[in-house]
Amino acid sequence: MSDYTIWKDVRVEKISSKHLGVLQNFAIDTSKPDEVELKKFLIEDAYNNQEQDFISRTYLVFHNPDNKLAGYVTLLTDNVHIRNTGLAEQFKAKNIQYDSLPALKIGRMCVDLNFRKKGLGTFLIHVGMRRLLEINERVGCRFLIADVKRGAKHFYKSLGFEVIKEKQKGHIPMYMDMRKQIEYLREHKKTVPFTDIK
Repeated sequence: MSDYTIWKDVRVEKISSKHLGVLQNFAIDTSKPDEVELKKFLIEDAYNNQEQDFISRTYLVFHNPDNKLAGYVTLLTDNVHIRNTGLAEQFKAKNIQYDSLPALKIGRMCVDLNFRKKGLGTFLIHVGMRRLLEINERVGCRFLIADVKRGAKHFYKSLGFEVIKEKQKGHIPMYMDMRKQIEYLREHKKTVPFTDIK
């Protein structure tokens, strides 16, 4: 069972030039090509994609007592293709015929080897959920999506993600419908301010 008490000992910061020197220290399993690619993206592309190309935002999670980089998540806008899926059927039942819907995508996500099995993957998903709720205060966006490795499918399902469409090969497209969370905030007249991440 994961130890979620680590959540109180972390802070989230948007990647900036002050972080570039610590990215090399991010520990991964170098025998796994997916992890090598995730670290390569963090070091070579995450900052430029955010600050020069404006196509994604990367949020770094630091463990406070020792100021170590514990994980990161990269978010970008996208859409979820729903044609010929169960999600499309839900909308057709309301006489809404869309082929795709706006979404916030988890483009990259990784936890440092030294911080795994402590609930940080779940925490990073919650960072994405929080960002989606903030966006929804200003523009329509209801779905959090990710292209999930087959070995991580159970983890995402345990957090409320559903498979969009089963595929025989490659990553599995999954989504989380944030409708209930959005409705809760509206019913209780609460907002999610852009204030908690530096």
